[in-house]
Amino acid sequence: NFSFWLFLFKSSGMIPGFFLTLIASGLILSTCNVASKTASNRRQENLPLSNKAIGIMIALNLVKSLFSGVGIELSLNQPGLNQQMAQQLIEEQIEQVEQLKTLEDPIYLNVVKRCEKGRKELETMERNHPRRDSLYQELFGSWSQRDYSWKNVPINKVPLCKRIDRLEEEAYAAYNSAKEAIDQKLVSRSSLGNDLAFLKEEMPQVYQRKFVDDGNIANATIKSGTDAIAIATDNFFGQLIRGEWSNISASLFGFSLSIITSAAAVLITIKYAEREDVKRSRGENLAKLRDEWLEARWLESLEEDKDDEILN
Repeated sequence: NFSFWLFLFKSSGMIPGFFLTLIASGLILSTCNVASKTASNRRQENLPLSNKAIGIMIALNLVKSLFSGVGIELSLNQPGLNQQMAQQLIEEQIEQVEQLKTLEDPIYLNVVKRCEKGRKELETMERNHPRRDSLYQELFGSWSQRDYSWKNVPINKVPLCKRIDRLEEEAYAAYNSAKEAIDQKLVSRSSLGNDLAFLKEEMPQVYQRKFVDDGNIANATIKSGTDAIAIATDNFFGQLIRGEWSNISASLFGFSLSIITSAAAVLITIKYAEREDVKRSRGENLAKLRDEWLEARWLESLEEDKDDEILN
């Protein structure tokens, strides 16, 4: 888990992050050892605390084991994680362009709502209703304007329902422009064959927000430690669940060792606490005999001191 903590404290700087990692790792290890010691001390009056300690020990070992694979991914698979994050960022940019087709602008939604309300109101009116003609003009314009192009008319002067078409045309024009621009960029993606290089070349602002390098893209690292952990977690557990084990063989090896050693530590602690000689050593009768023996030795030492004083 050392590399996991190291990336978690990455934003603190190299030296402070290293010392914070040592402290965090040491605290977790010490807590596990204290829990193990408490769990093995199963005296009658100590059973509730011992049971809680077993639960804490199991939980800590489970969490440490679960994230051991992630820690190894962070240490050994930086290039792969960089590519995965670059791919994710590119897909997000594509998705943002596609969202332009979904009209969620409050002004547009308000116009649609008012238009629908006016339509329903118009449908319920009698033909000779005094309000019918004026409402029709508010919604669609006059009958003579039914084929009129409202393209160059200020939007607030366009009839309400005609405004919908105008707003949709403007929104789709923005979408088509953005779609064309990103499609042109994506042409070079296949030729480069490297999403990280593509991101730096075609989307430099996105690259600089998420990555840092020394001028050489081969040395690029994910800027945020939490982002790196998120990508490593998704990569490790995603491929583990999908059965793509060959892609994470090193991380899977460390993960398996961690599971085995953690399970062994828990089982050994529990079995140790259940041994008859350990139970007897924690028993009240033995404690009483021990206290009596110590008291007898103490009294003997007092008698020896008195004899020495008499002789002197």
